[in-house]
Amino acid sequence: MTPDVPLHLAAALRRRDHLLSPWPWRALAYLVTTLPVAGPLSIGRLAVLTYLRTGPAR
Repeated sequence: MTPDVPLHLAAALRRRDHLLSPWPWRALAYLVTTLPVAGPLSIGRLAVLTYLRTGPAR
């Protein structure tokens, strides 16, 4: 008798109960709230590192 449990990620994502479980929605909420904060912070960090590497503009 084979279990009714998917053996790999692709099979798990095709199941209807995947979208009804809370963890995909938590992951989406994490992305929606993290990317708007992480993007500007990373750009600011890159600007500071570039300034430190090249020195002040003349």
